[in-house]
Order: sequence, then C-alpha cells, then structure tokens
Amino acid sequence: FVAIKGFSQDGTKYISKAIELGATKIISSEKINLNCSKKIQFLQVENTRKELAKLSAKELNYPESKLKIIGITGTKGKTTTTYLIEHILKSVGYKTALLGSIKNKIEDFKEVSKNTTPESDYIQMFLAQCVKQKIDYVVMEVSSHAIALHRTYGINFCSIGFTNLATEHMDFHKNIDHYFLTKAKIFDQIKKDGKIIINTENTWGKKAVNLLCEKKKTKTISIVDFDNKSLCNIKSDYLIGDFNNYNMTMSYLICKNLGIKKNSIIDAIKNFTGVPGRLQLHVLKNKAKAFVDFAHNPSSMEAVLAALKKLTDDLIVVFGCGGNRDKTKRPMMGKIAEKFGDQIILTDDNPRFEKSEDIAKDILAAINKKEKVICELDRKKAIAKAAQISKPNSIIAILGKGHEDYYLINGEKIYLSDFEEISKF
Repeated sequence: FVAIKGFSQDGTKYISKAIELGATKIISSEKINLNCSKKIQFLQVENTRKELAKLSAKELNYPESKLKIIGITGTKGKTTTTYLIEHILKSVGYKTALLGSIKNKIEDFKEVSKNTTPESDYIQMFLAQCVKQKIDYVVMEVSSHAIALHRTYGINFCSIGFTNLATEHMDFHKNIDHYFLTKAKIFDQIKKDGKIIINTENTWGKKAVNLLCEKKKTKTISIVDFDNKSLCNIKSDYLIGDFNNYNMTMSYLICKNLGIKKNSIIDAIKNFTGVPGRLQLHVLKNKAKAFVDFAHNPSSMEAVLAALKKLTDDLIVVFGCGGNRDKTKRPMMGKIAEKFGDQIILTDDNPRFEKSEDIAKDILAAINKKEKVICELDRKKAIAKAAQISKPNSIIAILGKGHEDYYLINGEKIYLSDFEEISKF
C-alpha cells in the first residue's frame, strides 16, 4: 500500500485499513509507527508518487519497454490530435490503443476515462494489457498534472508532440512559466531515436525549441512549420477552424516521422469523422446548426468562436465557468463571448461548491453590452432557450462541457449531456 498525500485525502490515514485488507508492505514519505501484530514491511521514500510508478512498472515487467508510445501535450488540441493519430495508424493496419480525456481504449474495448492522464498504476496495468494484445502503438494525452504528479514517470516515448500553451490550470500552477516548465519535462522522456514535434506558431513552442537546443537535444526536434501552407490545406468535413489545421498538421508530421506514406495520411484525415464533444454538430429542425465543444478556457473559446463567427451573422453563445477553479478567466471569457456572440446565454458549468449567481456575476461584470445577455442558470433550460431563439441561419455554440455527461454541484454528480439536450430540437 502506497500512502500518498493527495489534495483532499491523506493516504497515511488508511494504512490500518490497508493492512486489514491484506497489505504486507507499506510505503510512505513519512516515518510510520505500525502498531500491528502482523509482520509488515515498511519502506520510507522521498516521493510516493514516483515510487508507485516504479513499483507498478516493475510488478508488471516493464510493459512500456515493449510498446511504441506517442505522447501529446499542450493546452489545446491534445484530444483531437490523439484521435487523429490513432485513426491514421489504424487506417494503415496498426493495432492501436488510446489514453485520453474522453475514453481509454485498446482496439475495440473502451471505457470512460476519469482524468486526461490516469494515475501511474492504471497506466501500467493498461500498458500490460496492450502487450498481451500485441498492440503496436499507444497514443496518449499527457497533461501538466500528470507530469507534475509523476503519473507518466518512467515512460519513454517514441514520439512527443507539443501543440501549444495558453493560460490554464492557474489554480494548480504558480504561473504560466511554471506551467510551461512542467510541460517541458516530458521532453526528457523521449527515446534516443525518438522525435519531438513542436508547433512553433505558438510563442511557447518557440521557447520549447530554445529549451531543447540548450539541452542539446536538437537531433530529436521536428518543427511544425506553418509557413508551409500545403500541410494546412488538408480538408476534413469534420475539422473546421485554424486550430484544427494545427491538429491535422501535428498528426501528419508525427505519422510521417513514423514512416507512414504521405498519401495514406492525407486519405485517413479526409475520412476522419470527428471527436465527441469537439465541435460536434447537430442540425436543428429549423435548420439552425449547433456545435457542442469542450472549450472552457479563454484561448480555446476565442479559437472556436472565431471559426464559427465566419459562418454566420447570428452566433448564439451558451456558456458558463466552473466553480472553485481559476477565477481570472471568468471576465476574459465574458469579453470573448461579447466580441463574437450576437446573443449570449449565460449559464452554469460545474459550479461545484460556489454559488452559480456569483460565478455569473464575475462573467457579466466584463460584458458591456448587457442587452446581448440572457441569464439562465439552469443549463438544460439555457440550451432549450438557445434553440427557441435560433433561426435557420443561426449557429449555436454550446461551450464548456463537450463530451462530459455530468454536472458537478455541491458534491453531487448529476447526469447532463449538452449534445443530448440540443438533439431534442
């Protein structure tokens, strides 16, 4: 039993229970006096999270060493990029597995994921199953939390993609520089013959290249050069917006570096049917279009709304902000909604333990044209309202939840699917 001190729970409080349930070895970062009649082995370590990763890998005979693992990190684009890469690999005959924020899957077996990147023991068990099923490639989203908390400790990647960086998770990281340096730690986990693909159209991508040059890892760097517009001209009916050009180009370069032929990659991208909750389209009975998207931070929201605004003169924006999270993004997202939205419906988005009204006030404070705003904190009613006021040429952007089918309020998890709700109209 590895007694980890988490953010809400302290594992040392559960040592007695673990022994009662059969644990014979206890690992902790603190010295523990075990008042127990059973013969229990105790090990004190500096970092319990690292130890969990090491022990899990050892117990399962180091499964990562028998697999080709692709890691994608960045603030935006991780999910779409991993889905694209997995789709391309499958289309040319490879056996694949995927670890990410929507689903974890090995071939056709799927289960809903709890985190963008799971805990290290889960990852190692997942990889062990991949070895058993003779998987060729595992494609993985790697979050900054996963890197900081050593969930991917000990994993060596055959390819790493760095998509971009923008303000996010400031409730976890000290500042954006800390966020960047945490993300950049993944570069130390590239295999000797591996490739690191970096989008340098983002300022932080340029910084990542400079950081790698300082570390003299330039041989493993492939740079996504967006001056080469030919790469961005790959078309897919399900992938709209400049940000998806980045996702397609990143996927293209990663797969090309793996030795897949250019035409095979392009054909696969053209046949890609999209990602659940990422600009997921529903055409309403009145011919209006609704897009459900996971955009829940200022940069993602701006990218999505800018892409949709080009398609309509009546953009209806339905969104809110999460409770007990970074409050600084609330006014920023309010301003972005006002900039692109012709009509705004302000609603709830996982208020958790905050008052919905207080979150809405924080957003509303930054919006000057209050006449654009309808405040409907019941999310189901907000989506219904958007459908009601839409016209045949309208586009409804329902942002923040994407693929998620739950709603967090006062410690309760309530079923709610944005796509299901808008599909009623």
